[in-house]
Amino acid sequence: MKGKWFGIGCLTSMIILVLVVIFGIIGVTKMTKSNDEKILADSYLHIDLSGKIIEYTELKDDVLYSSDLLSAHDIVKKIEVAKYDENIKGIILESHFISAGLATINQIGEAIIDFKSSKKEVIGFADFIGDKDYLILSFASKIYMTPASSAGIFLTGVGMNILYYKELFDKIGVEVEVVHAGKFKGAGESYYRNNMSKYSRESLSKIIDDIYEEKVNLLAKNRGIDSQKIKDIYENRGEVFISHKKAIDYKLIDELIYKENLFDKYISSEKQLVKMSKYNKEFDQDFMYGIAVVYFQGQIAAVKTDYSMKYVSAKKIISILDELQNDSYTKGIVIRVDSPGGSALESDKINAKIKEVQKIKPIVISMANVAASGGYYVSANSDYIFCDPFTITGSIGVVGMLPNISKAGAKLGINSDNIYRGKYIGFLNMWKKKDPAAIQAFRNSMEETYFEFKTVVANGRNMKIDYVEEIAQGRVWSSKDAKINGLIDEIGTLKSAIQKTAKLANLGTYKKEYYPKRKSLLEVFVKERFGLETIAKVLFKKNQILEETDKIKSEIEILSKDPVQMVSPVKYQVN
Repeated sequence: MKGKWFGIGCLTSMIILVLVVIFGIIGVTKMTKSNDEKILADSYLHIDLSGKIIEYTELKDDVLYSSDLLSAHDIVKKIEVAKYDENIKGIILESHFISAGLATINQIGEAIIDFKSSKKEVIGFADFIGDKDYLILSFASKIYMTPASSAGIFLTGVGMNILYYKELFDKIGVEVEVVHAGKFKGAGESYYRNNMSKYSRESLSKIIDDIYEEKVNLLAKNRGIDSQKIKDIYENRGEVFISHKKAIDYKLIDELIYKENLFDKYISSEKQLVKMSKYNKEFDQDFMYGIAVVYFQGQIAAVKTDYSMKYVSAKKIISILDELQNDSYTKGIVIRVDSPGGSALESDKINAKIKEVQKIKPIVISMANVAASGGYYVSANSDYIFCDPFTITGSIGVVGMLPNISKAGAKLGINSDNIYRGKYIGFLNMWKKKDPAAIQAFRNSMEETYFEFKTVVANGRNMKIDYVEEIAQGRVWSSKDAKINGLIDEIGTLKSAIQKTAKLANLGTYKKEYYPKRKSLLEVFVKERFGLETIAKVLFKKNQILEETDKIKSEIEILSKDPVQMVSPVKYQVN
């Protein structure tokens, strides 16, 4: 037996050694190609956006690993540095069918506005412009578009799409018993309905109305067009794709030009076009104290270390807060929440730690695209809460979900038998249908958790419990309504939250530090025993159907161990 484990250990060591060598060779090859070049005078920073943009990524985009994921954190940071770079004359901004939350786009837009305040220009360009592309391009000083007849703008509006799995589950023999605490609590409906309940539709429709209004007004402001004209373009135009000629007539763009001619117009040499990936200058900061910005991103679950940014655990956040609590350099903390919630137990652990740290240092919440249910629970006891204009929050309620796969097993010829001692020994057994009396007992526990949620909100926001019940019931709110009903303190961006934290900490000058600290793929693999399966998930893409299947599988596994959830039906963004 000893020899067997020795052999396995040697094999693991050999695999690690081979991977280290492979990564090293790849790293050296990339390093020879990616040395930063000297930036010439009158250069333009070229920000070319496409694909998915998330709030923050924990894996370093370095010589060993190159991700196709863009983060708002990186984009904003480069724009902030470029503002003060005397060799950067302006920014050329391109966008090609980006996928991002509206709050994430707004954060980048704010950085662009700040950049323009230095009297430097931002030139927007695209050949075919999607809805979210146009939103980010609208922050530019001027927008150019290719004059080809195939070019155009596809403005769609604001909407929300929720997938429902009841028919699929019926076909494969999966049942999910869902117990709600709060009549508007729409989470879990996907498992037992084919469409939205009337309460969910009422709640979500109001949110879509508010976000649509906010988006229309922002576009009107950025482009200097009356908001009613923008609304008419969205709702009353005759064409699906707005041609380049119509785009000029509507004043959606400023000029038609091919990309090559655009570059010739603003730069005299290709070397004056600085790719964002090559622009790695940093601020020279040497301040005595700092503000920590902690990115809280993903569904809350008791998962192992996860670098996909899909899940966040209490262990991970508490570890970071422990470090910051004892760090004399850090005088204040901003938590950037982008989460639809998740495990009630994990949320409570995080909330308890925030209250502990808060006795020593101010903690301010900055809500991104979604900070609802458990995402709101962890925010409620902070010193101050900011919502982005496009944030979805609230969803103060609890949902219990108990999966049952006995019918699926029967279809496959799998039968479960058991010997039990104890009333609830089989309650979490996915192979058995739950007894109605046990479900009622579970419902009673859910109501207790719901009351605890309301109590946390009441104490954190200095409200009476009866008033909390009025604005709770699982209902989700727009930032506009959340400000009115007192769930948040102010509508503002991450930058606003950092400034508020500095004020609460009595700091005039400070450096910003970001958490979780980034690691290279090799560092994660060696130090944290990153599994080969996890590395494969990081390195290799999956198609949308496989990703959806993986998501359902993961959620069923989570529910089988942790059925009490503070999770919102709204995930990370609206379309």
